[in-house]
Amino acid sequence: MMEYREVALESMLLDPLNPRHDPVESQREAIAVLLEPKSAAQLLRLATHIAQYGPSPIELALVVPEGKLFVVVEGNRRVAAMKLLKNPSLADRSKIKDTIYDLSKRATAIDYVACMVSDSREEARRWIELRHNGNQQGVGVVGWSPEMQVRFTGIYSGQRGRALRLADALEVAYADDTELLDLLQSVKSTKLTTLGRLISDPNFRSGAGLEIGKHEIRSHFSPAAMRSFWHRLLTDLATTLTVSSLKSKDQRADYLGTLEAARPSEEKRRQSSTPFAEGADEADGPDEDEAQEGASPADTQEDAPAKRTRQTQRPRPMRLFYGLQLKNSSAKARDILREAQRIDLALFPNAAAVLIRVLLELVVGEAIERYQKTSVGEGLRERINACLAELDPSNKADKYLAVRR
Repeated sequence: MMEYREVALESMLLDPLNPRHDPVESQREAIAVLLEPKSAAQLLRLATHIAQYGPSPIELALVVPEGKLFVVVEGNRRVAAMKLLKNPSLADRSKIKDTIYDLSKRATAIDYVACMVSDSREEARRWIELRHNGNQQGVGVVGWSPEMQVRFTGIYSGQRGRALRLADALEVAYADDTELLDLLQSVKSTKLTTLGRLISDPNFRSGAGLEIGKHEIRSHFSPAAMRSFWHRLLTDLATTLTVSSLKSKDQRADYLGTLEAARPSEEKRRQSSTPFAEGADEADGPDEDEAQEGASPADTQEDAPAKRTRQTQRPRPMRLFYGLQLKNSSAKARDILREAQRIDLALFPNAAAVLIRVLLELVVGEAIERYQKTSVGEGLRERINACLAELDPSNKADKYLAVRR
């Protein structure tokens, strides 16, 4: 039977049988082995973090009674760091002793530690195994994928961040392309870093017609024109392409060369870039005028069947906030927008209605904070009007007419 208890730090013993090192005989040996060069730097970083923020409230030490004392069977590094901060002389024979002494002067002394007390090592063993032996098919600790890490931190500027932004743009541009979306999901799960390395190369971005700005991804080709290119790239990433095969600039250039057959011709390159998903509802075919030039007389007779236009070939999908981008909103708002844009309005009208309200509340709330409108009430209409007053003080701009109504 386990119970929660706050245990005095002085009554906690480091585990002489700690699996991190060979068995030891004394407490001084137990802390000395954690202060060896191979592990001292990591222990110092942990002590620095504890000195600044305190011990983690979501990770309790696990202890077993030994007389009037308690042996730490899980959390030895954390407890060792706290002991060093309280008694820096324990680090006297270590290379990090000076830093530990300095930290101890600035840190708040920790006298009691939040613990779970187990009756025996046997009882504690099950939980220790769950903590350290991998995810065990979901029973243990399941680590975050690179995609999850980026979404949590909201940092989209690094290689993985840029890759995730591109992946999100691809999902919007090819929202109805099941084959491409399946490949994309595989890449997001296992090869996000590899994709990030590739698109961080300016020569690759130029060849792919990509422009990756701080808030927006733009393209010199339409999604329809680039479909084969992205399909080939995502297939390679999902199968054989690895980060080690793209380490050097020459390797990336060679790989770009293998995509040449799938890349659209330069005639299809737009002179000016446009938002990545713009034109996603257009087919990759000739314009109506171009098609008419090559048509036979029979094709143009009044009693001939009406020629299918690009719009009838591929109707614009019924998507929420289609083509909208939130350049000045938080990462959380942009994530919600990307998810909302994937919803098929014809299938999920009620869910779409809820998301509209959620996104409006979030974006307007952020604007209220930005404009420091502390006296504004909680009603959405009142808050929207307060934002409009900042955007259009004259109350005359036509582009806000629909909102003012």
